Amino acid sequence: DTLILVTLRVANKHKRAFIKNLDSGYCNELVSILEMAGIAVDTDISFQEKSYQQELLRQVSDALSIQEKKRSALVYPKTLNDNIKKLSNCIGLSSTEENILKFCIVIKYYKEFRLAMELVGTELNTEQVVTMLSMAMNEPLESLKKALNSEGRLSKSGLLAVENGSNSIERKLETISETFVERMMSANDNIYSAIKGIVSATDDGSLDVDDYAHIADRIDVAASLLKKGTNGVGKGANILVYGPPGTGKTELAKAISKKIGSALYEIDYQDNRMNALSGQERLSAFKLAQTMFANHKNTLLLFDETEDVFDGSSDRIF
Repeated sequence: DTLILVTLRVANKHKRAFIKNLDSGYCNELVSILEMAGIAVDTDISFQEKSYQQELLRQVSDALSIQEKKRSALVYPKTLNDNIKKLSNCIGLSSTEENILKFCIVIKYYKEFRLAMELVGTELNTEQVVTMLSMAMNEPLESLKKALNSEGRLSKSGLLAVENGSNSIERKLETISETFVERMMSANDNIYSAIKGIVSATDDGSLDVDDYAHIADRIDVAASLLKKGTNGVGKGANILVYGPPGTGKTELAKAISKKIGSALYEIDYQDNRMNALSGQERLSAFKLAQTMFANHKNTLLLFDETEDVFDGSSDRIF
């Protein structure tokens, strides 16, 4: 019902684009959606005929009225609702932010939703995309603008980014990663299993700080700074560990976390399919982890392979 409702809303609002889309290329998926709404598309009749256009648009309007009376609010899969609620409880999303995130996920996950939203074209600016969302989701325009602002929680958490330039609605609204979309559409026991492949709890490692006796003085300084930061003293602390590959930097981080009694979470560099995450995806994951653990004491974040995001752009340095 939600797919039908969204498709009819778009078709009814953007009539010319809807007719042009049908006329430019016969789309089985789109026709199937219309047929589910009780609209029979006659492919033997030219879409250029004004009388047929008018009849088709009348059927769309009538079908939309029926659907709106049945249910005007969009309904999402229970699994997606549950996962977004877990996430929202952790980072404090508003109901509008939750709905935007759910809508963007179903666009990414379901081809049919993408087809519906692309009825008006694939070269949309930000204003057009937000207006489209407002119409399709039946949400106030100003509420969506506020939620999608660069200073909003969706953007600051790295969950959703509004890309510059003109593009399709799917590409204009980029979620943190494909792994995130798939996880949100799968059953998870808790929020930590839901974000696996983005941020993961590390193991205890195989070494202790005693194994690094040759740099004990530096470890003491780092441990003291991190201990204060994880206890809520100040705004946290950052330690850069630099050295050639294979010298034990990751094991050192784990050893220090054990020494000060802190949980250690790692920003993943591979998704669940063992595909490498891009630097931008990892940076977004880091932003999400910062938001999630902002009020958690005794928690450390490990960003291994940091050079992934050092591309020379000053706005990428954290």
